[in-house]
Amino acid sequence: MKVVGLITEYNPFHNGHLYHIEEAKRLTDADYAVIVMSGDFVQRGEPAIIDKYHRTKMGLMNGGDLILELPSILACSSAEYFASAGVALLDKLGIIDYLCFGSESGDVNLLYHIAKILVDETEEFQDYLSGYLKEGMAFPLARSKALIAYYYAQTNISDDFIRTVETVISSPNNILGIEYMKALIKRKSNMKPVTISRVSAGYHDKMLNTSVRDALYHKNISSASAIRKALLQEVTPESFCTQIPENVLDLLMTNYNINFPVTEDDFSGLLHYKLIMNDSYSLQEYADVSPSLADRIMNHLPSYKSFSSFCELVKTKNVTSTRIRRILLHILLEIKKAQVDYSCRKDFVQYARILGFKKKSTSLLSEMKRNSRIPLITKLTQAKSILSPSDLEMLNMDIKSSEIYHSVVLQKYGGKQYNEFTKEIIII
Repeated sequence: MKVVGLITEYNPFHNGHLYHIEEAKRLTDADYAVIVMSGDFVQRGEPAIIDKYHRTKMGLMNGGDLILELPSILACSSAEYFASAGVALLDKLGIIDYLCFGSESGDVNLLYHIAKILVDETEEFQDYLSGYLKEGMAFPLARSKALIAYYYAQTNISDDFIRTVETVISSPNNILGIEYMKALIKRKSNMKPVTISRVSAGYHDKMLNTSVRDALYHKNISSASAIRKALLQEVTPESFCTQIPENVLDLLMTNYNINFPVTEDDFSGLLHYKLIMNDSYSLQEYADVSPSLADRIMNHLPSYKSFSSFCELVKTKNVTSTRIRRILLHILLEIKKAQVDYSCRKDFVQYARILGFKKKSTSLLSEMKRNSRIPLITKLTQAKSILSPSDLEMLNMDIKSSEIYHSVVLQKYGGKQYNEFTKEIIII
C-alpha cells in the first residue's frame, strides 16, 4: 500500500485541487490520498467560504480517500506553524509515504536546498538576519534578505542561481513549500517530498481564468481567491462550469444562500464585542499580538466599522493585512499565546480527527489505526477518555470555532441549530 499526504484548505475546491490530487497519485503511484484540511477558519485569517463538512465532501468526491482536520489553533497560524502542524499530523499516522504540495518552482531539490539553510541557521546567516531585524524589517522580509546576503557571500554560487532563489522566495506557494521541507528536515521524517508545478493561475489572482485552458491539464484553473470573489457576486452554472468539478458546482448551487457564502465581515459584530471587552494589556495574551500592535488596535478601536475595514486600518508597512487578519481571528476565537506555545512544545498535534472517508478506503483506515502514534478521533464523545486534559483543550478549541462559525451562518441564513457533537463523519 502506497499513501500520499496532502495539506489543503479547499476554500473552495476547484480544478487546481483536482489536478493536485490526480498528479499526486500519478507521480507517487499511490493507492490512497490522505488529506489534512483546515476546519472552518483558514490560514489567511478568514472564515472558510463554506463549512468544513461540505469541503470534506468536495475533497472525497474528487480523489481524496480520507480527510483529517488540522486543529484551528495551528490552521489559523503562520505559514511555519501551519506547515509544521500539517507535516506532524501526517507523519504521526505512520502510513504516509509521500508528502505532495504545489509550488510555483516545481523544483523540490531547490526548495530543499533553501530549507536546509534556514534550518541550519549558521552564525553567518544569523548575523545577516539580526542586522536586518535591527533595521526594523518584518521577520519574513528580513529572513529573505538574510538568505540572499548569505548566498552572495558564498564564493561557489553563481549570480544566476541567486537570482533564481530571489524569484523562488518571492512566491507564496514556494514559501509554503519551503516550510514543508523545513518541517520534514527537522522531524527527520521518512516521508518523501514531491512538488507539483502550479499551473495557470497565480495564488493571488482575482480574475477567473475563462479564456485559455491549461495546456497540459486542458481545464480552466483559477485561483481560490478569484473563485471566492466570483462566488460573492453570483453562482450560476454558466459562470462556474469550467472552473470547478461538476459535482462541486452541484453542491455549491444546492447550498447557495442557504449556508454559504460566509465572509469575514459576517463576524464584524462578534469581533467588535471581543475587542471592546479587552484592553491593551489583555490583548497581548492572544497569539501573535505584540505590545505595540495591542496599543495600535486599541487606539483605532473608536473607528471600527467592520472586520475587513479594521484590518486595513490597523495594518502597517511592516505588518501585513494577512497577519492582522490572523491576529483579529485569534482574538475572536480566543487563541492565546500560551496555547500555541504549548502545542509547539508538544510537537504540534496529539490526535487525528477524521472528518470523512470513502467506503472503499476502509483498509486504509484499518492500516492507520494499527500504525498511528496518536489517537484517531471518530466521535467527539470518545475524546474525553482518550486525550489528556491539555490535548482535549485543543480539540475543544476546534469545537468552539465551529460553533462560532455556525452561529454566524444561522444568523445570516437561518436554518437548524448547529451542534458539533451531533455531526457525523462524511462517508461516501
